[in-house]
Amino acid sequence: MMLIIYYFITIINILFCFFLIKKEHDRKNPFVVLWLSLSIIFFVPSLADPFLGVAKSHLYSVAYDLSIENLIFSQIYALLWMFLYYFITSVLFKNCRLLVGGIKINQQDNIIDSLFYLLIILVSFLSVVYYLFLVGFHNAFKIDFLEFRELVPLYLRIGLIYTQYFICGITAYYISVRKFYISSLCGCYLVFLFLFIGGSRQPLAILVLTIIYMFVQNSKYGFLYYFAALFTLKVD
Repeated sequence: MMLIIYYFITIINILFCFFLIKKEHDRKNPFVVLWLSLSIIFFVPSLADPFLGVAKSHLYSVAYDLSIENLIFSQIYALLWMFLYYFITSVLFKNCRLLVGGIKINQQDNIIDSLFYLLIILVSFLSVVYYLFLVGFHNAFKIDFLEFRELVPLYLRIGLIYTQYFICGITAYYISVRKFYISSLCGCYLVFLFLFIGGSRQPLAILVLTIIYMFVQNSKYGFLYYFAALFTLKVD
């Protein structure tokens, strides 16, 4: 009986999430990426959760019991959260129109913006150089995620990891203004950082989802592309 209740709520959540993807796609709202991400990360994979039992989200996480009661509670929480979002955006602010076409992007590089982009990339690059000096070139390729987290100082982890999120935005900006040679260099640098220091794939996932949004949003069949992405992308 509990299993039936779980799948009933889960299917409602998936359908509701698809509805929100369609709704935000029609409004040209970047929040469509949020619902696409949640579908890929949480809603669709949750169909198999009742059969996992004791699980670990990754190698270094604690083990936890996915009891059917906890799973039902998580789906109810997700449903309430989606309903609250829908209520706020469609009821409280139903008379507020979203600018169709999104945010206008300045095609000319502002000198201050360019210096900021350069500063972010410079901080990241100098962090890589200092990381090599600290652990040694050969050891840098042998350190696993746990050793990286325990041995590398916080300020250096910030320089290596968190600057990647800014570089994702820089890459997306240069794609939008059609400076593909700069965006390609930034994208390759992100891939290098992932291969070099390992860690989370979230920056790459964010960049991929951003590019999907930028290229698909204006398509006549954009919603179908979002739906197809549910079965082709896997974000860990």
